[in-house]
Parts: sequence; C-alpha cells; structure tokens
Amino acid sequence: PLSRAVRGATELLGIDPFYLACEGRAVVIATGKRAGDILEEIKKDSLGKKAEIIGHVEDRVGKPGELLLSTSSGGLRLLEPLTSELLPRIC
Repeated sequence: PLSRAVRGATELLGIDPFYLACEGRAVVIATGKRAGDILEEIKKDSLGKKAEIIGHVEDRVGKPGELLLSTSSGGLRLLEPLTSELLPRIC
C-alpha cells in the first residue's frame, strides 16, 4: 500500500507510483488459496510487517494481460504499459 506521503507527492507531481523504481518492495502473485498463508509468512519477518494483499487476479475473456486498478473514487482504470521513463533509474 502507498503511504500518505508517497500518494500526496506522486499526485502533486503527476507521477504514477506504479512506474517508479522502489528498492525493497515486491509484488507477489499467488493463488487465492495460498495468498493468506504466504502473507502470514512474509509478515513474520520485520521487513514484511506492513505487507498486505492489494488486489486479485480475475479471468476476463478477451482481455488477456490487462491490469485494472481500483481508483480512490471507486472506479477502475487500466494500467498501461510504460512507454518511456518517468524518471532516470538510479539502480
């Protein structure tokens, strides 16, 4: 999840946080049956104490590879593939 500070800064700068380099973060994709167990294991480590389930995968006929994000207003938006660099990569 995004902290209030990161959300505010990215909104102010017009940058989508999903495209930023972020050291020490990971997105893990797991089946629904295993997601809770995996989350529990990650949270056992001090570095994973803020880990959360942030979404789920749905099978959408005719829409392979699409990633829809829930918006703060309750809508959905498509996460488009990045076509250029927003910021220089530092890693």
